[in-house]
Amino acid sequence: MLHCYLNNNKKLEKELSFSPFERGFFYGDGLFESLVVIEGNVLNMEDHLQRIQEGSSALKIKSNYLNKSFLQEKVEELISLNNIKGLGRLNLWLSRESGGKYSPTSTQGNLLITLKNESPSNFSPATADFCDGVQLQHTPFSRFKTISALPYVLASLEKQQKNTDELILTDSSGNISECTANTIFWYANTTLFTPKLETGCIGGIARKKILQEAKRQNIKTEEVFAKKEVLFEAEAIFICNIFSYRFIKKLGNRNFSTQNKGLIKFLDDLHYYNLKKVKQKAF
Repeated sequence: MLHCYLNNNKKLEKELSFSPFERGFFYGDGLFESLVVIEGNVLNMEDHLQRIQEGSSALKIKSNYLNKSFLQEKVEELISLNNIKGLGRLNLWLSRESGGKYSPTSTQGNLLITLKNESPSNFSPATADFCDGVQLQHTPFSRFKTISALPYVLASLEKQQKNTDELILTDSSGNISECTANTIFWYANTTLFTPKLETGCIGGIARKKILQEAKRQNIKTEEVFAKKEVLFEAEAIFICNIFSYRFIKKLGNRNFSTQNKGLIKFLDDLHYYNLKKVKQKAF
């Protein structure tokens, strides 16, 4: 039976109750973060905390619990209580308190912390196509993970219809933005490319870490506005989130190499190698 925290109150998940007028339910008025817990350690907590703090500032939602010491204390307790072994998924869910319609009556938020065991990450090469039914748009809050995720839900339904592993979304100008659940990178002419945040993509933690490490290693990177056609000229394409990366083996009718040893080593040297090792363990 899983335990969780709602603000500073420990609860069993089955005991959770929310107001039927919770603004997260009614209006998608809130944010969330998904974090990796591996062998009892939370990866990149500072980066996730910074993003949700910046997001809460953008949405004008306040919480007394968005601080590292509080989260570390509660997560350590939940790791023990929920018997987290190997790989775990930690979710932070921040929703504005009830009140008002489109105009809120409060700036205070409720923070829900949940933690559960996670299935091993998938690193196998993937197929991909382009999304036809959804386009993204840059806004003051598009780089944050908001509770309202309808573009990704609809794109994921289209992905199922097309029977492919992932769909690539574009913005309203036709620029590559991101995938349904992943950041996208492509490698061409000794340069690692990824879309600009101004395409409406989320400012992913994996994206941030890859760009930082590439800079440290003097690997040339560019954040760009780019049309679909540039992907077909790439030497390699990979998609990633904080849990895994996957090289694209086929985009539409074009096959791609998935054996770029330099890129594989670069990615594994971040934190992905440890996630691959967890995959080898018995669950």
